[in-house]
Amino acid sequence: MGTLKLLSTEFDEIDFKLIAIHSSIEGYRVAFFLNKILQINLKRSQHKLNVLHKKGNSNFELFAFDDVKKDVKWALIENKSAINSVENPDQNNLFYATATDFLLPVFLVSEFKKVDFFLRIECESNAILIETIIADIQKIQSITAVYNVNTNKIKTKNNLIF
Repeated sequence: MGTLKLLSTEFDEIDFKLIAIHSSIEGYRVAFFLNKILQINLKRSQHKLNVLHKKGNSNFELFAFDDVKKDVKWALIENKSAINSVENPDQNNLFYATATDFLLPVFLVSEFKKVDFFLRIECESNAILIETIIADIQKIQSITAVYNVNTNKIKTKNNLIF
């Protein structure tokens, strides 16, 4: 009986579009404004996106909408999170006799550390015009910058597959 081999390149196919969003407001407000301007229905997911980093697990806020009629899946994901890290004291150091807690910032896509949110659109290649969506999002006053991200240049693109 023959053996079946699966190549890892078969699973690396990216079939979604990615839009970077810069904004200083909270995720639920970004989702509200996107729902209003794009006429979609993003809702906070019950489960956060859990990603394992070198320093520990991090959770990223996720808002999702599955448009069954148009066969489009929308996801708004925050790019920044924090891991609670405990640093054990050096026994030979007089000034740090107790353990210190601090928040270590982590990013979903580490190549884009200044991006606050990503809007992931999973659809057929010609079903959605990204330029039109970006132009609509730019009309939102509390969003400072919006642009398309080339998914082929992202090293940590597996974090965006869920």
